[in-house]
Amino acid sequence: MTPTKAKIQKERAQLAAYKIEHAGYDILSQSTISQLCFLHEGNIIRFFPYKGWATGVGITDGRGLNNLLKQLKS
Repeated sequence: MTPTKAKIQKERAQLAAYKIEHAGYDILSQSTISQLCFLHEGNIIRFFPYKGWATGVGITDGRGLNNLLKQLKS
C-alpha cells in the first residue's frame, strides 16, 4: 500500500467512524482501517471506508457514506 493510499484510507475511516457514531451507533469492530462494523436493528453492517461500500442485512448494499447514513435514519 502506498503512503498516500494509507493516509487517505485512515482519514476516511476516521471520518466514517465519527459520522456513524454521531448518528447514534457504536462501532463494534475497527480492527483495521479497511472495515467498520456496527449493529443496526440487530444486524451487523459492514462499511468499507476506502471504497465507500456498505453491506449487511437491513440495508440496501451500495456506495457512499451519506447514502448509508440516509438509510440508517429511515
